Amino acid sequence: MPVSGSGAITLIELPNDATWSEAASGRLVRVAIGAEGGTGADSAEFARTVAATLTDARGWQERDGVRFRFVTPAQEARGDRVDLTVVLASPTFTDQLCAPLETGGEVSCHNNGRVVINARRWLTAVPWFGGDIELYRHYVVNHEVGHSLGHGHLECRGNGQRSPIMAQQSLGLGGCLPWGWPVGDGS
Repeated sequence: MPVSGSGAITLIELPNDATWSEAASGRLVRVAIGAEGGTGADSAEFARTVAATLTDARGWQERDGVRFRFVTPAQEARGDRVDLTVVLASPTFTDQLCAPLETGGEVSCHNNGRVVINARRWLTAVPWFGGDIELYRHYVVNHEVGHSLGHGHLECRGNGQRSPIMAQQSLGLGGCLPWGWPVGDGS
């Protein structure tokens, strides 16, 4: 897994097999998806997973009553508004994009209208997710998007319970079970 990539973000079209289902109502949040070149990750898979996560019935559209709308690269280029860009970045570029937050090449962040997903974690997750990389990917997207919607960190409420989505599950579970969704986390 490369520590550094190209240092440039390219916006991504949704692959033909990706699904984006915008909620019928709610506060509109316009979302673009991008990736740094050279991370070792499949950018189409990243876009597909981000789309599936943001529009899942267990996600923020349901929990917060927001309506995520996908902005294509062509729409962004012609000046259409983007409220949030979800970006996959190498550990080195994550550190730069997240500054002044110190990510140490390990964690992801929300900073200045960007959700920055660390490619190292995207590709490997964390050991306490028991190898469930898909669940971890849903978690990290939902957690950082949660920050963009104004949610702060929470703690595990008790051993054996699902972890709140806004708990820092990338750093540990505190006795909770890993969970990747805003709905059904008990918070």
